[in-house]
Amino acid sequence: MSHTETITVKEVRDAYEQTELTPMKGQMYRDPTFEEETIGSACGIGVLRIAESPRAMRNESPIFQWAKRKYGQEYVEGFIDGFDKRTHNTSCLWWALEEESLTSTKRFRQGLAAGKRCAKAVLND
Repeated sequence: MSHTETITVKEVRDAYEQTELTPMKGQMYRDPTFEEETIGSACGIGVLRIAESPRAMRNESPIFQWAKRKYGQEYVEGFIDGFDKRTHNTSCLWWALEEESLTSTKRFRQGLAAGKRCAKAVLND
């Protein structure tokens, strides 16, 4: 299946506004009861899923599965790396593709660039 859909800064900003979640990196979603926060937190991918389907399961596996189906594995992995400002070799271990073949794809690079743009727009770091 060929994926062409991308994530924009506007979509991510709108999703944070709609859901009232706090931007975060390193996790898909964090429950508001964690460390006595009053509202939950989500990364750029997590907030899009929750905005699209507020009743969706909010743990990492269902969010990853949704994102992979919608955007493709390479794009999602690139987006996460860009949003979290990390290099691919510290990325999630459950992704099965080899680093070199994954990071050399056009979709990975598109996701990486989108993730960086979105992080710059919503994170305060």
